[in-house]
Amino acid sequence: MQQLFVKREVCTACYRDADDHNNDICATQDRRKNANIFDINVKTVFSVLLNRLWPAITEYKIQIESNPSNHNNDIPFNLLYRKMMKNVKNEQFISIILHVDGISLCKSKKLTLWLLSGIIIELPPHLRYRRCNMILLSIYIGIGEPKPKSWLNSCFAQLNHLKNDGKSFQVYFSFQKVKQE
Repeated sequence: MQQLFVKREVCTACYRDADDHNNDICATQDRRKNANIFDINVKTVFSVLLNRLWPAITEYKIQIESNPSNHNNDIPFNLLYRKMMKNVKNEQFISIILHVDGISLCKSKKLTLWLLSGIIIELPPHLRYRRCNMILLSIYIGIGEPKPKSWLNSCFAQLNHLKNDGKSFQVYFSFQKVKQE
C-alpha cells in the first residue's frame, strides 16, 4: 500500500528543509523551533476519493448542464463556471476550491496549526461540505505563521504534476493533461 502522507521538517528561521539545513546560512540549531509539515500523496487520495464519489459527480454534472439556473445560487450554476464548462465541452474534469486556515494550539509557545484543504465543486452541496468528502492536502505545525512557499511548495508541485501530466488510475476517472493555450 502506498504511503498516504509525507512528513517534512522545516527550519522556521531560514525556511529550508531540516535535512538540507546549512548552519553557515542559518544561526539556529534548535530543532524544537522547527515546523512539521504533513503533505498527502495527492494521486492516491484523489484516486480513492474520486472512485467513491464519481457517480454523484456525474449525476450532478448532468443536473448542472440541464438546468439553466439554481435558486440556491450554487457555484456550478453561475456565469463564470458555465463559461468554463463551454470551453471544456466533452471533457471530464473536476475543479476544487482550496481553503487555508490556522489556529493557535497553545498561548505560551505560540504553536500554531495550519491546514490546506479542498472541496470538489462538482459534488452536490449536501455532499460537498461533508467532512469525509473534503480533501486535507497539507498540515503545518510550528511556531508562528508559515511561509507559504516553504510550506505549500511540495503540495502544489504534486497538484501541478497531476494536472499537467495526466494520470489514469481508476475505473471512473482519468486525469488528462491540461491543454495550454
